[in-house]
Amino acid sequence: MFENKRIAVLGAGKLGEALITGMLDAEVVSRKQFIATAAHKERLEQLQTKLDIETTLSNGEAVRKAHLVLLCVKPQTV
Repeated sequence: MFENKRIAVLGAGKLGEALITGMLDAEVVSRKQFIATAAHKERLEQLQTKLDIETTLSNGEAVRKAHLVLLCVKPQTV
């Protein structure tokens, strides 16, 4: 279903990380399929180290590279 599909996770905080980790643990997708965004560079560095996924500060870049977009931000942030 997700084979050869890029997935952008916009707002890779606790919820975004949980979704990424769950999909990786279930072996639904591979690490190379993800591109995650966050508001702070430090958070992106944590995700790169912990999950070994591509990250960017740019939501636009992530969306352009993706087939599927997961919006993982708090409602007041939208």
